[in-house]
This record gives sequence, C-alpha cells and structure tokens, in this order.
Amino acid sequence: MLRFITRKHPTEQVETLLASAGFREPTPLQEEYIPAALMGKDLLVESTPGEGQTVAQIAPYLISPRQKKRGVSMLILVDSSETAGKYEKELRRFTSAKSKGKFAVVLGREEQAKNELRLLSRYPGLIVGTTSRIIDHIRRNNLEFSGEISVVINIPRNSDHIEFDRDVEFIMAKMPEKAQTIVFTSSAGDTENLSYLLKRPAQLSSAERRARLPLLHVFQVPLLNAGSLMSLLYGGEMENTLVLVQSPSLAGELQKQLNSAGLPARVIPPSVEPGRESRNQRTAFRTHLACFDDASGIPFSYDSVIFFGFPSRLSLFQEIGWAVSGRSPEPYFAVLLSPAESDFLAKLQEKRQMKMKNEVPPNQEEILKGKLKSIIHQIKEEEDPDELNRYRKIIRKNVPLHLRSYLTAYLLKKAGGGRLSTGKTPVDKTAEMQTIFVSIGKNRKVFPRDLSRLFQKAADLDPRQIGSIKVLDNYSFIDIPTEAASGAIEKLDGSEFRGRSITVNFARKKKNTPQ
Repeated sequence: MLRFITRKHPTEQVETLLASAGFREPTPLQEEYIPAALMGKDLLVESTPGEGQTVAQIAPYLISPRQKKRGVSMLILVDSSETAGKYEKELRRFTSAKSKGKFAVVLGREEQAKNELRLLSRYPGLIVGTTSRIIDHIRRNNLEFSGEISVVINIPRNSDHIEFDRDVEFIMAKMPEKAQTIVFTSSAGDTENLSYLLKRPAQLSSAERRARLPLLHVFQVPLLNAGSLMSLLYGGEMENTLVLVQSPSLAGELQKQLNSAGLPARVIPPSVEPGRESRNQRTAFRTHLACFDDASGIPFSYDSVIFFGFPSRLSLFQEIGWAVSGRSPEPYFAVLLSPAESDFLAKLQEKRQMKMKNEVPPNQEEILKGKLKSIIHQIKEEEDPDELNRYRKIIRKNVPLHLRSYLTAYLLKKAGGGRLSTGKTPVDKTAEMQTIFVSIGKNRKVFPRDLSRLFQKAADLDPRQIGSIKVLDNYSFIDIPTEAASGAIEKLDGSEFRGRSITVNFARKKKNTPQ
C-alpha cells in the first residue's frame, strides 16, 4: 500500500514529477487525487474524460519511495488493450522514474501471455493490465501479490460491465487483506457490484471539480469563415491564440486567408507536440491552427482557445475545459459557430454541463481598434524602419500636413471594408417607451453599447427598439418598449454585471417643483 513518506510537500513533488514529463501543472483531479492516494485509504473517485486520470493513477507509484522488497506495489486494472495502451504511452514520458530503479509494465498488449514473461521476470513495481490477462498470469503462477499493495480499478464507461466486475472479484480474492482499493468510475452508482471491496472509502466527487470548468463564450455568426474568425481575433485583441478546427485541410485554408490579411498564423500538425516548444516560438505567430481529436497533446500556455465550429466529439469541449481549468491566468475559452450548429448548444449544456455565455460578436469599431493595435505592433516589432521611412518621405512630399491624418483615416476606412457605422441605430418611434433605472454607471466602465446589448439579450429586442441611453457615474437610464419593460426587469434585477449585483427597476418620474 502506498504511503507518503518524504520530507518534500506532496504538491511540490507532483509539480516536479509532471514538469519532468512536459506537463505545466496538475489538473484539478490530479491535484486532489494524488495526495489522497498516497495516504493509503480506500477511495471512490468520480472522473470524466480529459481530467488526466491516467497520469493521476501512475503518479503515486512514481512519487512514493522505492520498496526494499521486490514485488508489485501497485496494480491498475483496465477493461481493454486500447485502454492499457494509453498507460503505456504516458509511462514513456516518465523516463527519469525508471532510472531510479522503478520499473513498470503494461500487460494485455501482447497477443499471448507467454510473450510477457520476460517483463515480469524484472520484478515490476507497477503493473497495468487488462483483467483477463492478469487472471491468465495468476492461473499460470506468474504473478503473486503480497505485502503492501494498492489496486486501482477502472470501471468501464459502458453500462454492461458484469464480466469485468467478475474478473475484478477473482483478482481481489488473491490480494493481501490490507490492500488499498481505489475505484475510478464516471458515476458512483456504477460501483454497486464492487462496493463491498471498499472499506470506509473517501469519495472524490466530480461535482466540485466540474464547478471549476471555465466559462465557454459562445459567438453565433451568420457565416462561419475566415472573416468571422479575424473579426473575433481583432475585436477581442487576441495575441496568442489556439484555434481548433475540424480538419487539417481547413486549418491550411484558414492559414492562407489569415496570412494574406496580414494576421500571422501557422498550422500545428497533429503529429507534433507543441508543448515542447519555447514560449518565443509560440508567440512568433499570433494565431495557431490545429486539428486535435484528443486534448492530451495540446499545450495550454495560450492566452485564448477558440473552437472554429463544433468538433466531431462534443466531449472535447469538456476535456479541454478540464485541461485549462485552474490555470492562472485562465485562458479565454470560446466557440465560434454558424446558425446551423446552434442546436448543438443545448446538447452541450445538458450532457456536458458546460457553463456558457452567449456573446455579441465585436462591432466594426472594436475590430478596427484591434487592427490598429496589430499594425502598431508590426511597425514596432516586424517592419524594416528604412523601408517605412521611404514611404514617409513620399507622403511628406505629396500630402499636405493638414491632410495626412485624413489620409490615415481613408486608408483605415478601406482596410475596414467601407463606411464606419456611427453606432447609432434608428429607433422605432412608433413604440411606447419606458425608462428603466440600472444601478451601475461609468465608475464600473459601463458604456451605452454595454447596456444596449444587455437589454437586447434579456428582452429579446431588436437594436432599433432601444431608445435613449444615459450613463452617469453610479447609475444609468435606458428607454425600452413599455411592453418589454416588466420582463426585462424581472430577468435582470439582482443579476451580476461587471462584477457586481445590479438593481434594475422602473425609473422614478421627476416631481414638479412648486412655483
């Protein structure tokens, strides 16, 4: 049974071990599970894909002191050869652990059990294996379990695992009486047949960890194309972004369009592990395009992560959400989708329990601001000063001083694609309007457009239905159609906006002052 016997703090050990394998920091599951497993108590652990449970289960063996007696100190039971292969892949990352005299094997990958005898002859301390293959070796007297040992049981995610449960019962009958038993499951209800194996277990629930999933910002756009992606990148002033797309061909197509528009982008092939790159290599490009079916190979040193449409697996949202949760600062997590994909939102929220927020795409002014900042960055960091000076001389000779700022404005207008909107939408004057009081103002950096968007969402209003907006220091007033006022107040009063709870109510009418 694994026990934590070391002077070093568990958190430091976990971080050091993960760093040696190329991981930046532990996931919330690893942070919670590894110290608990090292204490030697029985555990019932709820987990979902993407939480890093494979590395979590391996880590206690690698951290714990080497046993004096030869023998198995940890046994990890899985249901299939494919699952066992995941452990084999992760164990390769921890080469330093083997140099300290620790040896681990994966059983069930070979077609015949006799082909694994050479591995067992080296007295591995950690064995990962399918239940059927472990039973084969027990019956052939190739395996014996004694002393202190921890057994990790991975309940299959399918509903029918009766045969797996029977195999586990057979194997557990061969274990020492004081063996530590740890059960991993997607739901605690799935452990009914094996619950008797656990002695007063501590339960690690996924509910609290799920609350740490990052907020998913949802942008619905009329057309899902390179233009809508560039608008989000510029409007959100995103400098170091990973964009996840559905196919490598789409990644290549987007790269060409972004680069031709002056936005540095590159494609990360699925075969490359970008986590091995330096920060400077990553930030040389503003946008990184990739197509991944698995969250395990994706690095999260990016400032923003954007899904360009829905991935082939909805679970990828949650897997990547787990991977980025707890980062400081937390990456901006968003999805850009077309109206045809909007039906997937309900499924995502219902099945994956994602926290989502519908966002309004950046307006033309915000996009132009982002472009200007990008141009200034390129002038400072990338352009040749001598070449720019030649252009400046041409401008000085041919453009009068008082027209140079207008020349800049004209070029910016052309770069922005045409006429810049004033931001004022024609108001429907036929509707009867009601003034609404909102207890937030300039001191919280609130602008009229923010209140307009807030009430458009809350009352399902068209921009033309929003009337006068007056923002003062500590509060604001907004005119909306009378018929929508009660519903908007009911929905927004007491809600959180810009980091504080707001009061929304009918504005009081001014009393006439006496003559």
